[in-house]
Amino acid sequence: APLQPTSLRELIRAYKLPCPIDMLDVDIQGGEYQLFDDNATMKLLRARVLRVHVGVHDWRRSSNAPLLAQFSDDDWHRAWFYPKGAHPTAWGPVSFADGVLGLTNRHVPRCERSYEVGVRS
Repeated sequence: APLQPTSLRELIRAYKLPCPIDMLDVDIQGGEYQLFDDNATMKLLRARVLRVHVGVHDWRRSSNAPLLAQFSDDDWHRAWFYPKGAHPTAWGPVSFADGVLGLTNRHVPRCERSYEVGVRS
């Protein structure tokens, strides 16, 4: 039987992740576009996560535009973005098999307690 998708909210609750979460690393083979195209997920990230690192899997810049806009509209700082392929970087030329997007939360999460903040149903 196919696996059922699990929301980020469900994962945070199931694993009792602390607040704030220092870094969320997302590499879900194209599923990143659907995951972040959700206002509830973006609200949860803003409330709980300091940094997000995303593996992006579409080489077309136009496919990544909505993902970049979603984080920009939610006031995240884009530290770097390199789509799939070869790109000059501060460390010299790098060939990325998957693209990478690094972001930092401009709004420091204010956690009332270690677990469950921002996760209530």
